[in-house]
Amino acid sequence: MVPILKICLSRNSFTYAITWDVLSEIDLNENETTSSGSICIKTIFLELAQMMELPKLYERICDPTLQNAFQGLFPRDNPANTSFAINFFTLIGLGGLTVDLREFLGKGGKRQKRRHNDLGHDIPVMLQGPQ
Repeated sequence: MVPILKICLSRNSFTYAITWDVLSEIDLNENETTSSGSICIKTIFLELAQMMELPKLYERICDPTLQNAFQGLFPRDNPANTSFAINFFTLIGLGGLTVDLREFLGKGGKRQKRRHNDLGHDIPVMLQGPQ
């Protein structure tokens, strides 16, 4: 996405000139997020954080009426995707937006633990809650 378009998307979302639902097309996870996609998401969210300030942006992300728009960016479908999103936002300096995701992982989100089988291969084992 051309940089000016990323900035326009951020500003228009902030002012409600366009709906936040445009963000529902983004899936932030290891399998679907390319390096250019990461840069695009980073630019959008850094612009939003600058315009809205972090507490207001976090409030918007937690708004129950906007959950559809943010479910791909702040995924709770599996621990790997949740961890990827937490790491992504933390690396770009917006880890404060992931408080709910961190609580989700810590209080009841399923986590994967690896154990070795007889052949020495890792086998994922699903566990409930913190271990």
